[in-house]
Amino acid sequence: MRRSISLALVLVLVGCGGSSSVIDGGFSYPANVAARYLPGSNYNFVEPRVAAPADPVVYSFATWGCNRISFGDVSKVDFPSTANQPWLAQLMEDIQEAPTVDPSLPGVPPHLFFTGDLVLNEENDNAVTLNKQLSAWTRFFEQQPLWRSQQNLAFLVLGNHEALYSTQIQPNVWREYLPDTSVNLQTWIGDLRNAGLFVPPDGSLAGVHKSAASSMDEVTSKLEAFGSYSIDVGDLHFVVLNTDTLNGHLDGEKPGIGWVQLNWLEQDLTAAEKHADLIFVFGHKPAVAFPGSGDEAQPGDLHINDAQVQPFIDTLNRHPKVAAYICAHAHAWGVDRLVSSGIAKQTTQLIAGNGGSILQESWTPAGGTYFGPTIVKVYRSGRVVADSYGRSAPNPIYTPPTGALQMRQEAQLYPLVGG
Repeated sequence: MRRSISLALVLVLVGCGGSSSVIDGGFSYPANVAARYLPGSNYNFVEPRVAAPADPVVYSFATWGCNRISFGDVSKVDFPSTANQPWLAQLMEDIQEAPTVDPSLPGVPPHLFFTGDLVLNEENDNAVTLNKQLSAWTRFFEQQPLWRSQQNLAFLVLGNHEALYSTQIQPNVWREYLPDTSVNLQTWIGDLRNAGLFVPPDGSLAGVHKSAASSMDEVTSKLEAFGSYSIDVGDLHFVVLNTDTLNGHLDGEKPGIGWVQLNWLEQDLTAAEKHADLIFVFGHKPAVAFPGSGDEAQPGDLHINDAQVQPFIDTLNRHPKVAAYICAHAHAWGVDRLVSSGIAKQTTQLIAGNGGSILQESWTPAGGTYFGPTIVKVYRSGRVVADSYGRSAPNPIYTPPTGALQMRQEAQLYPLVGG
């Protein structure tokens, strides 16, 4: 199902029950998404004045990352997108089913954040493979009942498998590189826009803030900066970061991957805290690697670039309203506290990378490993809780799902208990 394409910049909000909006670049807001859930909307989700026990869930969003299959599985399945398609379909069904498992949810989450590695890619072929895989991914995504309901907005975070390519430097040792970003990122932006999925518009739009306008010293191209942006939705603020940019000037070494636009992020968070009650930051790569992730062959392999890890954590912790940093890259589920010296506030890092890729051996949750979405719930008081849903992970991973949906793990993200 395609959204209409328009060169005009129009924004029309139709009450709180629905919307009709077309923005530059070929994206149209789905007609059934309530206006209060659109970027730039004016709606109070969080009301800290309301004390528990009268503290209902007033908003939720779904997230997951890492749904791609592995290189060794390509010849074993007929998945043109190289997504784990049976599980991609199941995860989207599970988002619709979640309110029946958890009656506290006010409904199906209106926002979906996919934190990277939708497809396999990593080919150095002028984005031919990336275009083929992304186009197939969007066609499959558009067929799913959740998306066809037009009740959700999907925000796709660039992952290393979409941004980078890899080469074998010695037997069984691979190194990732960032190719010409004008190729990969133009393909990423073009394919998502053609499918009617959200990409920041070229023009201005209330509540949408692009990083391309600043911090150009931190990345090598405007298109890299375009992969980072933020949106306002009522009194909530969401930041999407491109964690696979290329830079070499801070550490004085050869250009390396995994850079985050810290100057822009600081400016964006400072501005957002003047009006937002809660802020969520999304990226593909974590700040702190999941335990047992392995050895790092180069800066930026397992987390954002080494030189930026602590400055990035400090930036999040300087802002009291940042509720969580949500990411993937590690094929696992877990939470960490991001700690700064001299700053009392700690930020929760949530890794939700159990979306369908082969899982890490170091992840051993009670009851066994599982694939599934995470639903983050915002309570009226401002408390934030993450619920991880799932069905047992099969072997091979592309085997169709079985079993009943269960809520498997839960963590309070904000405020941190005891912190």
